[in-house]
Amino acid sequence: MTEILAAYRAGCDLVKLFPAGSLGGPGFLKAVRAPCPWVRAIPTGGVDPTVDSLRSWYQAGAPAVGMGSKLFPKRVVEERDFDGLRTLVATTVAAVAEARS
Repeated sequence: MTEILAAYRAGCDLVKLFPAGSLGGPGFLKAVRAPCPWVRAIPTGGVDPTVDSLRSWYQAGAPAVGMGSKLFPKRVVEERDFDGLRTLVATTVAAVAEARS
């Protein structure tokens, strides 16, 4: 929490929470926003490309989420599986739309 407040005092509009899953997941973000509702934090690390995971982060107050290895799995990258990547990205975009509605 100290680092988040320091970032805001330094002029940051958004902060990155990483690894968000290890910090306590959506419950951590919700707990931070309870006394500090102005906090706009983008969780990364621990965000899954599923409707349930995404919805829980958005309901906790995340304005956006970040994904790395969950969106670009090692196998897909190493095998240059662009069709698989295209499918995973399309599925994730649809999950984001559903989670935000």
